[in-house]
Amino acid sequence: ESQLQAYLTKPQLRFNLDYLKWWKARADRFPILSNLARKYLCIPATSANSERTFFTAGNIVTPKRSLFPENVNMLVFLYQNRSMYTCQE
Repeated sequence: ESQLQAYLTKPQLRFNLDYLKWWKARADRFPILSNLARKYLCIPATSANSERTFFTAGNIVTPKRSLFPENVNMLVFLYQNRSMYTCQE
């Protein structure tokens, strides 16, 4: 069973829960999802990340390369999270 499938079978979390603590407590069961949650639930106090995202998207979308917006979003997400996965040959 994948981490995502296992997570989706869990009951919905309470609204007033400390989500960072919840993910930290379950990092052994959901290591990849826990890393993603900790990364995206922490809001940075700077605009550097958003500027970096626009820079990355600008390198993906070029006049010679037309992509659907959803594909651009997926490519940017994969690029920004490339340290979390490994390629298998």
